[in-house]
Amino acid sequence: FNQMNDLRLKEQILPIFNKIFSPEFRKGYSKEDLKKGSLSYVALHELAHDYLYYKNSAKNLQDLFHYIFELTATLLGMRIAGSLLLQEVITSKELESMIIAFICRSFDLVEKSKTSKSLINYALGGEIFINFMLKSGAIKQKEGMTMPNFMKIFVSLHELCYILERLLASGARRDAEVLVRKYAHLNNAA
Repeated sequence: FNQMNDLRLKEQILPIFNKIFSPEFRKGYSKEDLKKGSLSYVALHELAHDYLYYKNSAKNLQDLFHYIFELTATLLGMRIAGSLLLQEVITSKELESMIIAFICRSFDLVEKSKTSKSLINYALGGEIFINFMLKSGAIKQKEGMTMPNFMKIFVSLHELCYILERLLASGARRDAEVLVRKYAHLNNAA
C-alpha cells in the first residue's frame, strides 16, 4: 500500500488537513504521523473485511450493500485499533492519526463526489461518518475549522459501527435507506 498511500497523502489527506484544521491543531501532527495513520487505517480496513461476512447481506441490502460494507470495514478497523491502544501496542497519537486521516479522506471524497462518481462507495460512507460525528458532537465546525473530540469520536464510532453491523447481519434495503437518508445527501444515493 505504500505507493498508493503516499499519493493519497499528497493529493487527499494533506490538502484537506491544512484546510479544515487550525494551525494550532496541525502542529500536533506531522506529515509522518498522517502517513502512518493513513496506512494503518487502510490496512485495518482490509483486515476487517474478513470479519464482516454475513450470509445474505449483499442480497438484503442490494445496491446499498457496498456503501455500508466499506464504511463498516473502516470503523471496525478503528475499533480494532482501539483494542490495540488498550493493549499498549499503539499509542493514542497513532489512533488519533488514523482518525484524522480518515476524516480528511472523507471530506476530500465528499468534495470530489460532486464532480466524479468513481469513488461514490467510499464518499457516501465518508459522508455518513462525518454527519454522524457532527450530529453526535464528536466533530464540531466553527468558522471553517473542524474540531475533533477524540473521546467522543471513538464512542460515536462504536455506535455507528454497531448500527452498520446490525444492517449487515439482518437489515433490509429499506433499513439501510433510512440510515443513508438521515446521514447522507450525495446525489440521493438511496
